[in-house]
Amino acid sequence: TPTYMSPEQVYGDKQLDGRSDIYALGVILFQMLTGNTPYDADTPARMMMKHVMDPVPQILNVRPDLPPACNEIINKAMAKERTDRFSSATDLSSAITAVTKHSLKQPNIEKLEEELTEMKEELLEEAPTSARTTAVPLDTATAAAAPPPPPPVESNSGSISFPTPTPQPQTVTKSGGVPKWIWGVVALIAVLCVGGSWLAFSLLSDGDDGFLAGDATNTPQAVDDDDEGDVVDDQATEEAIAAIETEEAATATTEAIPPTNTPEPATAVPTNTKVAPTPDALATRESIEATRAAEASPTPAAPPPPSSNLAAIFGPINSTLPHNDDAFIETDYADASPANFVMSVEMINPYGSVTGDWDFGLIFRQAEIDDEMRLVVRSDGSWSLNDRIADENNFIQEGNVSQYLNPDLGSSNLFQLIIIDDNGYFFLNNDFISQLDLSSRTNSGDIALATGFYASTEINGEVTPYNNFTLWPVASVYGPTSGELVHAIDELIKLESANVDQLNFIADATFTNPFAVSVNDWDFGFSFRTNGSFKYWLVIGSEGNWQLVDRQGSADDELTVAEGDTFNLNLGENETNSLRLIAWGNLGYFFLNDEYVTKFDISNNQDSGDIEAITAFYFDHEIEGEATGFADFTIIPLP
Repeated sequence: TPTYMSPEQVYGDKQLDGRSDIYALGVILFQMLTGNTPYDADTPARMMMKHVMDPVPQILNVRPDLPPACNEIINKAMAKERTDRFSSATDLSSAITAVTKHSLKQPNIEKLEEELTEMKEELLEEAPTSARTTAVPLDTATAAAAPPPPPPVESNSGSISFPTPTPQPQTVTKSGGVPKWIWGVVALIAVLCVGGSWLAFSLLSDGDDGFLAGDATNTPQAVDDDDEGDVVDDQATEEAIAAIETEEAATATTEAIPPTNTPEPATAVPTNTKVAPTPDALATRESIEATRAAEASPTPAAPPPPSSNLAAIFGPINSTLPHNDDAFIETDYADASPANFVMSVEMINPYGSVTGDWDFGLIFRQAEIDDEMRLVVRSDGSWSLNDRIADENNFIQEGNVSQYLNPDLGSSNLFQLIIIDDNGYFFLNNDFISQLDLSSRTNSGDIALATGFYASTEINGEVTPYNNFTLWPVASVYGPTSGELVHAIDELIKLESANVDQLNFIADATFTNPFAVSVNDWDFGFSFRTNGSFKYWLVIGSEGNWQLVDRQGSADDELTVAEGDTFNLNLGENETNSLRLIAWGNLGYFFLNDEYVTKFDISNNQDSGDIEAITAFYFDHEIEGEATGFADFTIIPLP
């Protein structure tokens, strides 16, 4: 756990040896002698930073009664550099033995017998007279006193009470303490036991402890200057601090592998980098932010999203991105590099907006260092899509997400992307933000979660934690197919089934108008999450409106979940309209002719099922013998 991690484990060093165990044993020894661990922190990430940054506590400040050499032993066992530590548990045990050895004397058998006799007489003389007990001579006692019964045990049917045990008489020696030779023997036994167990522990635990889920790397990429837009030109590669799970998160097992690009030297840090506040000021600001957050009205919890069986190609990973004053973008690379993918991660704010600025983002389709696509979100609400090429920024899209962003201390933001060929779909906290134009870069490439894109968006020593960094593949399970939905006056909805069983998905199709709207009305759409007679219908009508209908068994039992107007519908004969539906968890998002329309709640039906292209949802929206054409009907599963 972070409490016992050595600095090299925090850094993510893969070449570990027994000296990391020596560090952990030093922590344990400090804890055994003082009752407290050397470092105290409120989060695992801060605990790990203390192991790296804070000096080893002086144990004599806590236990001044200990021999002075204890300071040296603890300092050596917990040295920041492993070369400065004991080389083995045996050496550590020997050092402890040397400290205690001078106070241990070889017991003299005759003297021991005399002291035992004296103790027996003292016990008999000083035993309390009010207690109804019989003194048992030490040399004839054959069994230990029975332990008191266990405490009451609670169960669903009530609690069981046990009688309170009768207090046993206290015996005190004349000198008011245990003879010194007993302390010597106990200390010797303790040293031998602890030393032996530590040696065994060191042998058994030799090698990689496997604490880290991924290998965090400070990628040598240019950091943008906020004021002038200048960028640090050169690059350099160095290892950065990686961390394991944030609060109560399970240790991930998948490793994140950095790319093997050749680094270049980095230039100096921009001079306008924000100066970190003093510890006292930082604590005060964060306290104020935490108070404000606690006073805010809680947001009602959404129903849990339905699950999907789409297997991830990377993750989920829980870790941290450390803030370093080094002019580098801090990155964690995935060990997958597809051109098309789905990404999801929960980014936890490193501090509140009162304390300082921060950012997070994704690097993807990276051909080499500083040759990549970047999507970045900043704490001030601004976001940008940047096709970075050869130290030059090429901003394709920019916007503001202030109304969707959670900027406060202790808050997090759900950051999600769907990347498919020329298009991307950017979501923040379950709200659709923008469709992304990726046509300038369609190649596959490395993918990295990152922070510190700008010079002022890091505070040295802080970290940006993240949870469930995951990538999924993008591949169709149906289509693209084309066909016709032939009209017939039979009061039946005309449909083309994909014969799939999907819960979360992207459905695409392009529909051809059967005739002009001046001749007759028409409609088209999708049905989805079909479970027998239960399903959703998304219908777009030529009148310029749309509806989401929840059919709950029959046409007589339908509920209109959402509805609205359309403003970009093509109405002419043989003109086409493209429809895209993203069903993801409790929410649906739909697009008409590549323009985002709205999102709607689909939490009432969480069944996986078939998906159908439809027409003639309304009985008077067809003409006998005509047909509504469809093309590129495609289904892509989502996680």
